[in-house]
Amino acid sequence: MTDSKRRKKHTLESLVDLALQMEKETGHFPTYREYPYLETVVQRFKSWHKFVEACEKSFD
Repeated sequence: MTDSKRRKKHTLESLVDLALQMEKETGHFPTYREYPYLETVVQRFKSWHKFVEACEKSFD
């Protein structure tokens, strides 16, 4: 099995949920260096900043 087939498929919602869970656990929103799926976030959202904005909208 190739590495790409072993990788977990993350939905946009699961990426946001993980960031919000990390915030809850640590008391601060994760930085891009702390977030374990940065590469996936950048591929899907095009930038860390856009990902942070999507997370903020989930509070609304």
